[in-house]
Amino acid sequence: MTNISCEQTSLPTDQNCRRLTNAGILLYTIEEAKTKLAEGGAPVGTVAAILALGSSRPNIMSALADLICSDATAKTVADRYALAPSAVHYWAKRAGLPERQRGRRSAMRPNSKLQRILDAVRVGGIAAAARRAGVSRQRVFQIVCRWEPQLKGRRIGSKVVEMRRPARQPRRNIVVSFRISTEEWKKLLIAKCGDGRRQMSGFAKARAIVLGHLNDPNYGAPLQLRFPRV
Repeated sequence: MTNISCEQTSLPTDQNCRRLTNAGILLYTIEEAKTKLAEGGAPVGTVAAILALGSSRPNIMSALADLICSDATAKTVADRYALAPSAVHYWAKRAGLPERQRGRRSAMRPNSKLQRILDAVRVGGIAAAARRAGVSRQRVFQIVCRWEPQLKGRRIGSKVVEMRRPARQPRRNIVVSFRISTEEWKKLLIAKCGDGRRQMSGFAKARAIVLGHLNDPNYGAPLQLRFPRV
């Protein structure tokens, strides 16, 4: 870049020329601007429109070259070349530069706060990281999806306990049906079966009595039932 004096810039007003001289601005030559725009990947038509301003408005050409080849805002570029931001927007639109989106630019890497949350997720999971950071689990999930999606669905500290399967009983496919009197049914309802810690219906008691008798080591002896005294 070359330091351009007031006579070399050929600016239309004495005020702009005085501002450039006082600021000590380093302007691009046409060849330097062409090289910079080529390195920035600017379209051919846009490059031609910007370079056409080099002879009459070198400060505008330099500002547009910086605007298209860097992440600096229009206000920053305008202050650098002693221009008004509206002038930069006008010439950028006239040269065919795409309009930049409003709002904060997308971050290229997580900041220190987000990095601490990601480290906590990596150690203790999303729920623990949310409690530690004082935010919701949905917010932590959004941060994980944005920066480290490989952590999604990862459960930290979960222990797998193998449950012992109970022994399968032999299949019971025989239905036994018999009749008893009303008095016998009443005695069955008040009879004690098993350990007595759970309530059993009359049908369940009848079934338990039969199975208990069959599993009794003294199977074959007369069946003895315990009935409470009335």
